[in-house]
Amino acid sequence: MAKLRVVIVTPPRLTPLSFPLWADRVRAPRDQRLARPTAWIAPVLGATLTMVAWFAVAHSSGVGWVQATGALLGGVLVVGLVAPSVPATRARIRVAEAPGDGRAGQPLVLVLEADRPVRLRPRSPAGGTVVAGGPLTGPRLAEVVCVPTRRGVLADVVVEVASSAPFGLLWWSRRVHLALPRPLHVAPRPVASAPGVRRREGAEGESATRVPRPLGEPRGVRPYAPGDPRRGVHWPATAHAGVLMVRESERPQDAPRFVDAALPADDEAAERRAEEVQAEVAALLDRGEAVVLATHETAGAVVRTVSDRTDLGRRLARAVPAGPTTTPAGGSR
Repeated sequence: MAKLRVVIVTPPRLTPLSFPLWADRVRAPRDQRLARPTAWIAPVLGATLTMVAWFAVAHSSGVGWVQATGALLGGVLVVGLVAPSVPATRARIRVAEAPGDGRAGQPLVLVLEADRPVRLRPRSPAGGTVVAGGPLTGPRLAEVVCVPTRRGVLADVVVEVASSAPFGLLWWSRRVHLALPRPLHVAPRPVASAPGVRRREGAEGESATRVPRPLGEPRGVRPYAPGDPRRGVHWPATAHAGVLMVRESERPQDAPRFVDAALPADDEAAERRAEEVQAEVAALLDRGEAVVLATHETAGAVVRTVSDRTDLGRRLARAVPAGPTTTPAGGSR
C-alpha cells in the first residue's frame, strides 16, 4: 500500500533587508518630474469661448477662408496652451555659485544656470523671480536673491521652474531640488542687545558693558574708543597726535567665558535662544574675551573655543536641541 506524503509549503519570510528595497520603489520622488499648469482656468476658458464663437461665425457664414482661419486659430490656441509644458519639464537647472555663510532674515545671492529660457523663482528659501537661459547662446547665468527665514545648514534649495513659451497664454511650472556647491550655514537673526552681557551701573538702570578698566603696568597709548574712561586720556599724546588718545595697560590673562547654548525642543524657542547666544558671544568677542561655546550637533556634543563671528554663526547653524552640558574646569560664566 502506497504511503501518503504531506508537504507543507510556507511563504518566504520578509526579511528586514528586502523591505527597504520595496520601500524605495514606492517612495515618491522629491522633484516634480512633469510640469503642471498654473492658474489655468482663465486661459483655458478664454480659449474655449474664443473657439466656440469663431465656430459659430464660420458655420453661419459658410465662407471657406473663415473656416480655414478658425482652424488655424484653434491650432495656435492649442499649441499656446500645451507647448509651455515641454520647456518647463525638460529645462536643466543647476546652482553655479552660492555663498557658504548667511544670516536668517538677510538676503543672499544665488547664481543659477539654465539651458533654455525659463522663469526661476526660489521657494525654499523664498526669493525673487528671474528669467534665465537661452537656446542660441547656450547656458546662461542669472542672479536670484532669496531670504532664509530660519537658521540651519542648507544642502539644497527648492526652485520653481516655469515657462509660457511660445505665446504666453498659459504658465506651466514644476519644483525641483537643486544641490548647492557647498553647504550654506545660516546663522541666527541678529538682535539689538545681548542680555547676558549687561550689568548694573549705579541707579540709572542697565547699559552696555564698558571697555574693561586698565589694570597692571602701562603698555602704551591707543586711540580713544567709545566706553573708555575719561581719566584714562593721555593728554600729551593727544596734543601730539591731534586725536584723542588713552593709556593702554597690561591686563592679567582671564579664564575663558563659558556659554552653554542648550536649545529647547520647541522650534520658536530654540530660534530665540540661538539669537540670544549669538548676541552674547559676539559681544564678548568684541571685548576681546575668549569664549568656550557648548553646543549639541547631530554628531554629538561640541565644546570648544569660538575663533570669530563666522565660526560662531556656523556653530549655531549646526546646533540642535539637547540637554544642558556641564561647565568645564577653568571656565567662568
